[in-house]
Amino acid sequence: MVVPSSAPTEPIHQEPVYQEPVYQEPRMTLEEAGPEPRDGFLWSILSCALFLPIGWFAVYKSASVHPQWQAGEYALAHRSAATAKTAAVIAAVVGVVVIVGVLAWLLISSR
Repeated sequence: MVVPSSAPTEPIHQEPVYQEPVYQEPRMTLEEAGPEPRDGFLWSILSCALFLPIGWFAVYKSASVHPQWQAGEYALAHRSAATAKTAAVIAAVVGVVVIVGVLAWLLISSR
């Protein structure tokens, strides 16, 4: 059945849609931010040689520091630089532990 356009229609009741609150990073001024953080790109690349999965993450984070700084996201750039440094150190430690473990296993199993 087709409802004529002049016939009044009931409004459709819709439930209110819940929206997750959006967290906004506090904005810093250039003076508050200080100098541009060191991205640690070289250490991130070297950490890839020791443990690739975490090393890739470190490279990704360190490569994002400069574009974030240029976009005015100073707090985010500082956090990305710290994350890249931490990931590079973790990759280096895990890589050394794995290498020493494999060498020890080879040494023990060859006897």
